[in-house]
Amino acid sequence: MGTWQTFDTTADRTPIVDEALSAGINLFDSSPMYGRAEDTLAKALGGRRDETIIATKIWTSSPADGRQQAEHVLRLFGRVEIYQVHNLVNWTAQLKMLEALKGEGKVVAVGATHYDPGAFDDLCDVMRTGRLDMIQVPYNPRRREAERRVFPLAAELGLGVLVHSPLRNGVLDNPPSPDEIKAFGVTTWAQAILKWIASDLRVSCVLSATKTPGRPTENAQAGDPPWFDSDQRERLLRLTWEIGIGDVPPGVVPYLVHPWVIGNDRLRALGWAPRHDNEEAIVDGLDSLGPRLSRVRWVALAGGAAAGAAVTAWLLGRRWRRGARRATHPIPG
Repeated sequence: MGTWQTFDTTADRTPIVDEALSAGINLFDSSPMYGRAEDTLAKALGGRRDETIIATKIWTSSPADGRQQAEHVLRLFGRVEIYQVHNLVNWTAQLKMLEALKGEGKVVAVGATHYDPGAFDDLCDVMRTGRLDMIQVPYNPRRREAERRVFPLAAELGLGVLVHSPLRNGVLDNPPSPDEIKAFGVTTWAQAILKWIASDLRVSCVLSATKTPGRPTENAQAGDPPWFDSDQRERLLRLTWEIGIGDVPPGVVPYLVHPWVIGNDRLRALGWAPRHDNEEAIVDGLDSLGPRLSRVRWVALAGGAAAGAAVTAWLLGRRWRRGARRATHPIPG
C-alpha cells in the first residue's frame, strides 16, 4: 500500500492499516517527501509492525540530512526491509549510506526510484552498477514507458520492481461496462487495472494508496489468481483504447523521443483511429508493422513542453511540420 497524500495527516489511519493487513496487504511504502506519512504509518501499525514489510526512501541532496532521515525512520520502524533513493536525488552519496545500513543489518534491500520516464535512462545506468536490489517506477495502461527499457533490464539483472501510481493519470476515467469488466474475472475496473499490472511477471508488487474504508479489501482482490495471460493483457489494452483512455494502440509502447515516426494516416491504416489531429506514434522496427509501413522513413526532431510539443519531420526527403501530442514505441516482435 502506498502512503503518498493519504497518510500525510494527523488523522488515525489504524482502521485502514488493519483492513489492509486483514486483506493480505502487508507491504507499506512511504517517504519523507510524503510529509507526515512515515510517522502516521508507524502510529497506525502499533504493535503489528512485525507483520509488515516497510519500504521507504531517502529524499534529500544533503548527506547529513539523509542520515537524519534514516535515523528517524529506524526509530519509527526498527528496521527497513526496502530502503530506496527517492528520484535518484544525490544517489551516489545516499546509496552509499544505505549500503552501510544494509551491512549493519538495519536494511534488507536497497534500491532507487524515479517518477519521470525522462529519467529512466539515468535509472538504468544506476541499475547496471549492480548495487541495487529493487527499483520503483510508475506503470499502468497509460504509463507504459517502463516497458521500453526498465522492465527488461530489471528482469535481466534479477531486480525486484515496485510499481507506483497504478490508478493515476486518468486510467479510471470513463470505465467500460460492467459486462466488459466482468469478462476479466473481476468486479471493478480498478481491480482489472491492478491485475493487468500484477500479471506482468517482471512486477514484484503494486502499490495503491487509499484512505477510504473498503478500498483496501477491494484492491487486494486483484491479487488473487488466476493472473491475466498475454491475450487478456492485450485485450485490456485494446479496451482502454476503444473507450478513449488509452494513449496509444495495443502493441505500441509509449516512448519520449525516437527518430522513426508514423503519423495519423498510418495509425488509421493499422485500424486505430487517432482521437487527436496531431497525434503521432513513434515506432522502431517498422518491419513488424507490415511491408507498407516498412518502406516509410520519417525522421523526427521532438521538442517543446508537455502536451503541445512541436515536431519537425522529413518524409522521403520532403520537409514538413506537424504538432505531436505524444510519442510512442512498439513492443519488439
